[in-house]
Amino acid sequence: MRRHIFGVLLFAAVPVILACSKRRASEDLATKEVTIDARCTGGDNTSITLRPWNLKLRQGDAVNWVLNANANSNDVTITPKRDAWPFAAAPPYKGGKGKPAQSGAMRPNSRGRYSYNVSLICTNGARSDTVMIDPDIIVD
Repeated sequence: MRRHIFGVLLFAAVPVILACSKRRASEDLATKEVTIDARCTGGDNTSITLRPWNLKLRQGDAVNWVLNANANSNDVTITPKRDAWPFAAAPPYKGGKGKPAQSGAMRPNSRGRYSYNVSLICTNGARSDTVMIDPDIIVD
C-alpha cells in the first residue's frame, strides 16, 4: 500500500516540478539595453559611445538600443552584418530619442556571435557626420 501511495504522489509531483521549472526559465529572460551616444563637437570631432560593445545574452533574451536623450542625433538604425541573426523580427530596427530600437523575440537555438551595424547621423548646427559602428552580440 505504501508503495502505491508513494507512486501516486511521485506521479502527481512531476507535472508540478516541470511547470515550476518552465516558469522559472521564462521569468529569467531579460531585455538588455545597449546605450548609444553621439557627440559632434565641431571640426572633425565626432565621438560615439556604445555600451556594452560586446553584448552577452542568454537564449531567449531581447535587446533595446537606447539613444541618449542628449545625443547629437535623432535616429538610430540597427542592421546585421551577415544573413545569420538571432532575432525573429526582420531588421532593420529603427529607433530614436525616447523610442528605443527593439529586437523583439529571439529565434530558438541562436547560440553564437553576431556582428551588427549601428548607423546614425550626428549633427551639430550645419555640420553632419554619417557614422557606422560594428559591435557584437554573443548568445550563450
